[in-house]
Amino acid sequence: MSQSDISQKNTNRTMQLETRAIHSASEQFEDPYQAISPPLYVNASYTFETCEEAATVFAGEKQRYVYGRVHNPTQSLLESRLADLESAEAGVTFASGMAALSSVVWSLLQSGDVVVAHNKMYGNSYNLLTQELPKFGVQVILIDMTDLQQLREVLSDKTVVVH
Repeated sequence: MSQSDISQKNTNRTMQLETRAIHSASEQFEDPYQAISPPLYVNASYTFETCEEAATVFAGEKQRYVYGRVHNPTQSLLESRLADLESAEAGVTFASGMAALSSVVWSLLQSGDVVVAHNKMYGNSYNLLTQELPKFGVQVILIDMTDLQQLREVLSDKTVVVH
C-alpha cells in the first residue's frame, strides 16, 4: 500500500480525540525551518527591542511574550489546538497546569485521603499539596518518584492521587 493510499484511507476515517490531539499541532504550524512538529520554547524570558517597547508591554498596552512560565509560544499553540479540539469534541480543557491540578485534587480528595507526590515539583503545585490540602485533612507524602521501591512502600488503600 502506497503512502497516498494510506493518507486517503485515513482521511476517509474519523480519528479519535487522542489521535487528533497529537497530530493537530502540526496541521496549522508554520516553521521557517520546516520542522514536522512545533518546537518547545523552554526559555524563561524574552527580550525587547527598546525600553519603550518594554514599557508599553508592562503597562498592558501591548501584548507579547515576557516570561515563559506565564505565557509562551508553545503554550499559545497548545491552547489554540485544545480550543479547536474542544469545539469539535465535548471535553474539558484548562488554561494552565495549576488549573488542571487544582480541579483534579479538589474533585477527587476528601479528608483522610492520601496524595503521594514527587518531592521535586513546580512551586505552586508544591504549595497546593503541602500547604492547602492538609488544611482539609488530606495527607501528602513526598518521595523520590525515581525510586520505585519507595513508591511501592508508601502506596496504600488510602492513596487516591499519585502526582
